[in-house]
Formats: sequence, C-alpha cells, structure tokens
Amino acid sequence: MIRDKYKKNFFKILLLFLTGIIVGSLSIFPMVFIQKVIDYLTLGVQSEFVKYIILYSLVYILVNMFKIALVNFGSKFELNLNRDIKDEIVESILSTKIDQLEQAGRSNVFNVIIDDLKALDDKLIPLIFDLGFSISSFIIGSIIIIKYDYIMLFAMIIISAISTLVIQKILASSETASEKSQIQRLNVINKFFDIIVGARDIKLFNKEKVFTSEFHEENHELTKLDKKIVNIKNVSQALVSLLFNLIMATLIFIGGMRVNQGSLSVGALIAIILYASMITDPIFNIIEN
Repeated sequence: MIRDKYKKNFFKILLLFLTGIIVGSLSIFPMVFIQKVIDYLTLGVQSEFVKYIILYSLVYILVNMFKIALVNFGSKFELNLNRDIKDEIVESILSTKIDQLEQAGRSNVFNVIIDDLKALDDKLIPLIFDLGFSISSFIIGSIIIIKYDYIMLFAMIIISAISTLVIQKILASSETASEKSQIQRLNVINKFFDIIVGARDIKLFNKEKVFTSEFHEENHELTKLDKKIVNIKNVSQALVSLLFNLIMATLIFIGGMRVNQGSLSVGALIAIILYASMITDPIFNIIEN
C-alpha cells in the first residue's frame, strides 16, 4: 500500500528532485557575485563594488527563500501523504472480514504494518530534494573550482571523502555505545529500585554485600559506557574541526601560491574558499543518506 501510494505521486516526487537540482544550480550565483565584490574592492572601483554587493545580497536571499519554500512544500506534501496512507490502512483493516482478520492475526502482517508506519517518519521526500540539491551543488562547484585549479578540487574531494567516512564510522560506534548505555542505565535503575523496595528483606536475610556488589558492578559498567560515549563525542568534534581547518589550510596554501604567481585573483581565492562548502557538504550528505 505504501509503495503504491508513493508510485502514484512519482511525478510530484520527481519534480521535487529536479527543483532541488535547479536550486543547487542557482546557489552558484551568489558565489560569482562575491568574487566580483572582492575583485572590485581590491581595484578600488567603488561603484562596481557597491553594485555587486547589493546583487550578491539579493540573489543570496532569493535563492535561500526559494530553497526554504521548496523544503517546506516537500515536508507538508509528505505529511499529507503519510496521513492518507494511515487513514487508508485503518479503513482497510476495519472493512476486512472477521475470518480474514483472525487469519492475519496469526501471521506477521500486523507487525509488518507497524514497521511500515514507523518507516513513514523517515522524511524521505525532503531527503530527495536534498539529494538533488547536493548533486547539482557538487557538480557545479567542481566545474567552477577546476576552472581555477584542479589540484585544489582533488585535495578537497579526497580530504572530504576520507574525513566523512571516518566521522561516519565514529558516529556508528557512538550509536552502538548509546544503545548499550540505555540498556545498562535501565539495569541500574531496576537494581536501584529493587534495593529501595526490598531494603527490609535484604537486611533481614543479611544480603547487603551481595546487593551492594551487584549494584556497584552494574553502576561501574554504566559509567564505563558513558565515558566511552563522552570520548567518542569529544574526538569526533575535534576531528571535524581539524579536518575543516585542514581543508581551509590546503586551499589557502595552494591558492596563495597561485595569487603570488598572478594566475589567481584575491577575489577568486575567497570565492573558492566559499565554494568549498559546495564540495564538502554534498559529499557528507550523499555518504550519510
């Protein structure tokens, strides 16, 4: 049922994906204008500087308003779609004959339906828009940067891809540790509750040492897991900061050499640094999604 509903709305979903590509393509224009702003500023041409800073601001605002409107439309479209799917499921169940319901109850059908309903909360359609935006942003950003210097582009892609995979691996370890921590925290709470409720009987049968030892063991295990989560979180944050600065340092180093050689303007270098997010962000989004 869910798959059929999405198939019926295939062209609307495809349109959203294509508009994501269009918005990703339009996002290049603010970067072009900011390059002009810096170049005219260094040349001392005041009128052109003011002209392009106004154009940059207007285009940036329009592109982002367009993006927000489309993401908002996609989110509401999916909410309406999910509402209709849930309504149809309920209507279908209540219109089913009793003998068929009894037969379905002995199978795994209802569990499958519950799993499918949970899957509806994954917000697939906004992801489709984001994917289209990321693809077009990456391609256009790559074309622009390779026009200036292909070495900078390759350096960005390699560093971004490797760092994203490493960060994803760290996050996966963090999720596993968090799941274990939640289970262990429940064990500690249950043990704590048993001790409070059964304190009289524990003392009556001289089991203080046994329960104290068990509680200490469970609590110590919880502390170990929480410390592991803290370590993973701190390492991942430091790694993200380090890799971002590594990309920036690489761009500034290579770009600075090109500026000294006269093959790159200061405005182009600043624009490339701004273009960097058009390369790095899509790599992270595509690998994550």
